Amino acid sequence: VDTWGYEVQFGISLAFSLVALIGLPFLRLPERRLTAAQLRDALSPHPRTLVDPDGFRMGAVIFLNSAAYSGILAFLATHAAEASGTGSSSSPVFFACFAVASLSARLTIGRIQDVYGDNVVLYPLFVTFAASCLLLAFWPTVPGMVLAGLLAGFGYGSLITCAMAIAVRTAGLSRVGLVTSTYLLSMDLGMGLGAIVLGAAAGAWGFSALYVLCAVFVVASAGWYALVHGRFPRAGRAGAPRRR
Repeated sequence: VDTWGYEVQFGISLAFSLVALIGLPFLRLPERRLTAAQLRDALSPHPRTLVDPDGFRMGAVIFLNSAAYSGILAFLATHAAEASGTGSSSSPVFFACFAVASLSARLTIGRIQDVYGDNVVLYPLFVTFAASCLLLAFWPTVPGMVLAGLLAGFGYGSLITCAMAIAVRTAGLSRVGLVTSTYLLSMDLGMGLGAIVLGAAAGAWGFSALYVLCAVFVVASAGWYALVHGRFPRAGRAGAPRRR
Protein backbone atom coordinates (compact mmCIF):
# COMPACT_ATOMS: atom_id res chain seq x y z
CA VAL A 1 0.00 0.00 0.00
CA ASP A 2 2.78 2.45 0.91
CA THR A 3 4.58 1.78 -2.38
CA TRP A 4 1.80 1.37 -4.95
CA GLY A 5 -1.40 2.52 -3.23
CA TYR A 6 -4.77 0.97 -2.56
CA GLU A 7 -5.69 0.66 -6.24
CA VAL A 8 -2.93 -1.89 -6.79
CA GLN A 9 -3.84 -3.70 -3.58
CA PHE A 10 -7.46 -4.18 -4.63
CA GLY A 11 -6.36 -5.00 -8.17
CA ILE A 12 -4.24 -7.87 -6.83
CA SER A 13 -7.21 -9.06 -4.73
CA LEU A 14 -9.40 -8.96 -7.84
CA ALA A 15 -6.84 -10.97 -9.80
CA PHE A 16 -6.76 -13.71 -7.17
CA SER A 17 -10.58 -13.81 -7.14
CA LEU A 18 -10.66 -14.16 -10.92
CA VAL A 19 -8.15 -17.02 -10.82
CA ALA A 20 -10.36 -18.82 -8.31
CA LEU A 21 -13.44 -18.17 -10.44
CA ILE A 22 -11.76 -19.50 -13.58
CA GLY A 23 -10.74 -22.64 -11.70
CA LEU A 24 -14.29 -23.51 -10.64
CA PRO A 25 -15.30 -25.32 -13.88
CA PHE A 26 -12.33 -27.67 -13.42
CA LEU A 27 -13.39 -28.67 -9.90
CA ARG A 28 -14.87 -32.16 -9.80
CA LEU A 29 -16.70 -33.34 -6.69
CA PRO A 30 -18.66 -36.57 -6.15
CA GLU A 31 -22.36 -36.03 -6.66
CA ARG A 32 -24.54 -36.74 -3.64
CA ARG A 33 -28.20 -37.57 -4.17
CA LEU A 34 -30.70 -36.49 -1.52
CA THR A 35 -33.61 -38.59 -0.42
CA ALA A 36 -37.11 -37.26 -1.02
CA ALA A 37 -37.39 -36.22 2.64
CA GLN A 38 -34.01 -34.44 2.60
CA LEU A 39 -34.90 -32.62 -0.60
CA ARG A 40 -38.25 -31.56 0.82
CA ASP A 41 -36.56 -30.21 3.96
CA ALA A 42 -33.91 -28.39 1.90
CA LEU A 43 -36.56 -26.58 -0.16
CA SER A 44 -38.75 -25.72 2.82
CA PRO A 45 -39.00 -22.02 3.79
CA HIS A 46 -38.60 -22.92 7.46
CA PRO A 47 -35.79 -21.04 9.30
CA ARG A 48 -34.02 -24.34 9.98
CA THR A 49 -33.21 -24.54 6.27
CA LEU A 50 -31.30 -21.24 6.51
CA VAL A 51 -29.30 -21.85 9.69
CA ASP A 52 -28.52 -24.98 11.65
CA PRO A 53 -28.99 -24.69 15.44
CA ASP A 54 -26.33 -27.35 16.04
CA GLY A 55 -23.97 -25.39 13.82
CA PHE A 56 -23.99 -22.57 16.36
CA ARG A 57 -22.15 -24.79 18.85
CA MET A 58 -18.88 -24.32 17.01
CA GLY A 59 -20.29 -21.15 15.45
CA ALA A 60 -20.16 -19.48 18.86
CA VAL A 61 -16.49 -20.44 19.17
CA ILE A 62 -15.56 -18.83 15.87
CA PHE A 63 -17.88 -15.87 16.57
CA LEU A 64 -15.95 -14.92 19.71
CA ASN A 65 -12.54 -15.50 18.14
CA SER A 66 -13.47 -13.56 15.02
CA ALA A 67 -14.70 -10.73 17.23
CA ALA A 68 -11.27 -10.73 18.88
CA TYR A 69 -9.51 -10.77 15.51
CA SER A 70 -11.67 -7.91 14.23
CA GLY A 71 -10.03 -5.75 16.88
CA ILE A 72 -6.66 -6.58 15.33
CA LEU A 73 -7.79 -5.90 11.78
CA ALA A 74 -9.54 -2.64 12.60
CA PHE A 75 -7.31 -1.01 15.18
CA LEU A 76 -3.82 -2.53 15.18
CA ALA A 77 -2.32 0.00 12.75
CA THR A 78 -3.49 2.93 14.88
CA HIS A 79 -2.44 1.25 18.13
CA ALA A 80 1.03 0.45 16.80
CA ALA A 81 1.49 3.99 15.44
CA GLU A 82 0.51 5.55 18.78
CA ALA A 83 2.74 3.16 20.72
CA SER A 84 5.77 3.91 18.53
CA GLY A 85 5.57 7.62 19.28
CA THR A 86 6.76 8.39 15.74
CA GLY A 87 3.51 7.98 13.85
CA SER A 88 4.83 4.97 11.89
CA SER A 89 3.04 1.66 12.34
CA SER A 90 4.73 -1.73 12.66
CA SER A 91 1.45 -3.57 12.02
CA PRO A 92 2.61 -4.90 8.59
CA VAL A 93 5.20 -6.95 10.48
CA PHE A 94 2.38 -8.55 12.47
CA PHE A 95 0.39 -9.55 9.40
CA ALA A 96 3.45 -10.88 7.58
CA CYS A 97 4.29 -13.10 10.54
CA PHE A 98 0.61 -14.07 10.84
CA ALA A 99 0.60 -15.29 7.23
CA VAL A 100 3.81 -17.30 7.64
CA ALA A 101 2.67 -18.97 10.87
CA SER A 102 -0.83 -19.68 9.60
CA LEU A 103 0.40 -21.30 6.39
CA SER A 104 3.05 -23.34 8.19
CA ALA A 105 0.65 -24.58 10.88
CA ARG A 106 -2.07 -25.60 8.45
CA LEU A 107 0.32 -27.97 6.70
CA THR A 108 0.38 -30.24 9.77
CA ILE A 109 -2.33 -29.23 12.24
CA GLY A 110 -5.11 -31.12 10.45
CA ARG A 111 -3.14 -34.36 10.50
CA ILE A 112 -2.49 -33.96 14.22
CA GLN A 113 -6.19 -33.35 14.84
CA ASP A 114 -7.13 -36.46 12.85
CA VAL A 115 -4.75 -38.69 14.82
CA TYR A 116 -4.85 -37.30 18.36
CA GLY A 117 -8.29 -35.70 18.59
CA ASP A 118 -9.73 -32.22 18.81
CA ASN A 119 -8.70 -31.23 22.34
CA VAL A 120 -4.97 -31.76 21.71
CA VAL A 121 -5.21 -29.13 18.98
CA LEU A 122 -7.92 -26.70 20.05
CA TYR A 123 -6.80 -25.82 23.57
CA PRO A 124 -3.26 -24.80 22.51
CA LEU A 125 -4.82 -22.66 19.77
CA PHE A 126 -6.94 -20.81 22.32
CA VAL A 127 -3.90 -20.25 24.54
CA THR A 128 -1.68 -18.93 21.76
CA PHE A 129 -4.31 -16.58 20.35
CA ALA A 130 -5.10 -15.17 23.81
CA ALA A 131 -1.37 -14.71 24.43
CA SER A 132 -1.09 -12.84 21.13
CA CYS A 133 -3.82 -10.41 22.19
CA LEU A 134 -2.08 -9.77 25.50
CA LEU A 135 1.22 -9.12 23.74
CA LEU A 136 -0.50 -6.53 21.58
CA ALA A 137 -1.95 -4.94 24.69
CA PHE A 138 1.28 -4.66 26.68
CA TRP A 139 4.20 -4.97 24.24
CA PRO A 140 3.28 -3.20 20.95
CA THR A 141 6.88 -2.92 19.75
CA VAL A 142 8.39 -4.46 16.62
CA PRO A 143 9.62 -7.60 18.48
CA GLY A 144 6.22 -7.79 20.16
CA MET A 145 4.49 -7.57 16.79
CA VAL A 146 6.64 -10.38 15.41
CA LEU A 147 5.86 -12.71 18.32
CA ALA A 148 2.19 -11.72 18.47
CA GLY A 149 1.81 -12.26 14.72
CA LEU A 150 3.34 -15.73 14.92
CA LEU A 151 1.12 -16.69 17.85
CA ALA A 152 -2.03 -15.29 16.23
CA GLY A 153 -1.25 -17.01 12.93
CA PHE A 154 -0.85 -20.32 14.71
CA GLY A 155 -3.83 -19.72 17.02
CA TYR A 156 -6.56 -17.95 15.09
CA GLY A 157 -5.32 -18.96 11.64
CA SER A 158 -5.50 -22.65 12.54
CA LEU A 159 -8.62 -22.34 14.66
CA ILE A 160 -10.73 -21.31 11.65
CA THR A 161 -10.16 -24.62 9.87
CA CYS A 162 -9.96 -26.88 12.94
CA ALA A 163 -13.23 -25.64 14.41
CA MET A 164 -14.91 -25.95 11.00
CA ALA A 165 -13.69 -29.55 10.73
CA ILE A 166 -15.41 -30.32 14.03
CA ALA A 167 -18.63 -28.63 12.94
CA VAL A 168 -18.71 -30.53 9.63
CA ARG A 169 -17.76 -33.87 11.16
CA THR A 170 -20.54 -33.72 13.75
CA ALA A 171 -23.16 -32.46 11.29
CA GLY A 172 -23.93 -35.56 9.28
CA LEU A 173 -23.62 -35.81 5.52
CA SER A 174 -27.02 -34.34 4.68
CA ARG A 175 -26.39 -31.18 6.73
CA VAL A 176 -22.80 -30.37 5.81
CA GLY A 177 -23.71 -27.42 3.57
CA LEU A 178 -26.11 -25.89 6.09
CA VAL A 179 -23.71 -26.28 9.01
CA THR A 180 -20.87 -24.80 6.96
CA SER A 181 -22.94 -21.75 6.04
CA THR A 182 -24.01 -21.33 9.68
CA TYR A 183 -20.38 -21.51 10.79
CA LEU A 184 -19.27 -18.91 8.23
CA LEU A 185 -22.23 -16.70 9.12
CA SER A 186 -21.08 -16.78 12.75
CA MET A 187 -17.56 -15.83 11.68
CA ASP A 188 -18.82 -12.88 9.62
CA LEU A 189 -21.06 -11.70 12.46
CA GLY A 190 -18.12 -11.84 14.84
CA MET A 191 -16.00 -9.75 12.49
CA GLY A 192 -18.70 -7.11 12.03
CA LEU A 193 -20.13 -6.84 15.53
CA GLY A 194 -16.76 -7.29 17.21
CA ALA A 195 -15.30 -4.23 15.52
CA ILE A 196 -18.26 -2.13 16.68
CA VAL A 197 -18.07 -3.29 20.30
CA LEU A 198 -14.29 -3.11 20.48
CA GLY A 199 -14.25 0.30 18.85
CA ALA A 200 -16.48 1.58 21.62
CA ALA A 201 -14.19 -0.07 24.18
CA ALA A 202 -11.13 1.58 22.63
CA GLY A 203 -12.80 4.97 22.77
CA ALA A 204 -13.70 4.51 26.44
CA TRP A 205 -10.62 2.74 27.83
CA GLY A 206 -7.86 2.80 25.21
CA PHE A 207 -6.23 0.27 22.94
CA SER A 208 -4.50 -1.75 25.65
CA ALA A 209 -7.85 -2.44 27.32
CA LEU A 210 -9.27 -3.33 23.91
CA TYR A 211 -6.74 -6.13 23.39
CA VAL A 212 -7.20 -7.39 26.92
CA LEU A 213 -10.90 -7.63 26.09
CA CYS A 214 -9.97 -9.56 22.94
CA ALA A 215 -8.10 -12.06 25.12
CA VAL A 216 -11.20 -12.34 27.33
CA PHE A 217 -13.25 -13.20 24.23
CA VAL A 218 -10.82 -15.99 23.37
CA VAL A 219 -10.86 -17.40 26.91
CA ALA A 220 -14.67 -17.28 26.91
CA SER A 221 -14.71 -19.20 23.63
CA ALA A 222 -12.46 -21.86 25.16
CA GLY A 223 -14.91 -22.24 28.04
CA TRP A 224 -17.82 -22.57 25.62
CA TYR A 225 -15.89 -25.14 23.56
CA ALA A 226 -15.21 -27.21 26.67
CA LEU A 227 -18.90 -27.06 27.58
CA VAL A 228 -20.36 -28.10 24.22
CA HIS A 229 -17.63 -30.37 22.83
CA GLY A 230 -14.34 -30.60 24.67
CA ARG A 231 -15.65 -32.42 27.76
CA PHE A 232 -17.06 -35.31 25.75
CA PRO A 233 -15.05 -38.42 24.81
CA ARG A 234 -15.52 -37.72 21.09
CA ALA A 235 -13.21 -34.70 21.47
CA GLY A 236 -10.36 -36.77 22.84
CA ARG A 237 -7.94 -39.18 21.27
CA ALA A 238 -10.49 -42.00 21.25
CA GLY A 239 -12.78 -39.94 19.01
CA ALA A 240 -10.13 -38.99 16.46
CA PRO A 241 -11.24 -39.92 12.93
CA ARG A 242 -8.18 -42.08 12.22
CA ARG A 243 -8.60 -44.03 15.46
CA ARG A 244 -12.23 -45.07 15.00
